[in-house]
Amino acid sequence: MIEPCINDSYIVDTGPVGSDSVDGWVQRLTEGQQVFADLGLGDVTVFETPHYLASSNAYTAISKVFEYRYERSNYFPGQLSGDQAPYQRAMDQFFPYTVRDIYGTKVLPENLGNITEEEQNNHAVRDTAFIVGGARANLAVRQSTASFFYHPFLGVEQLRETVEGIQALGYTFVPAMELT
Repeated sequence: MIEPCINDSYIVDTGPVGSDSVDGWVQRLTEGQQVFADLGLGDVTVFETPHYLASSNAYTAISKVFEYRYERSNYFPGQLSGDQAPYQRAMDQFFPYTVRDIYGTKVLPENLGNITEEEQNNHAVRDTAFIVGGARANLAVRQSTASFFYHPFLGVEQLRETVEGIQALGYTFVPAMELT
């Protein structure tokens, strides 16, 4: 049974969709690339999983179609040992720099999160100061990346404040593909 999503609920990963196969995901991803090409939007070279959550089969398929992902990633207990992965215990991981992960894909890091104006799913409000604070913490790692996601419906003022705050720490904004 699906529960309504309210601000004090939790996101619960109950497992993959019923048609979860590597071949099925490869087909969907390839068809999606073709849609972009048919619309004249060019070649899609980087994939971002919706809300940073995919099954291990989907991640495996993504690695067959795309060399790069931009995101934080989910990993499941038992993946390296070959044991069945209990999806309810997935771990979200993000990196301070580009890595090649266990799926074989280069992950361009989104490691600061996004700005929210109200509590969501038991996550506190994440304002400009929160995002800039995360960028400051990343300075503990040489050659770190400070990358965040911004929802355009929030307008430009918070985006401007966040960018200026991160730049004041010494970061330079570059296109994601320069992180490869």
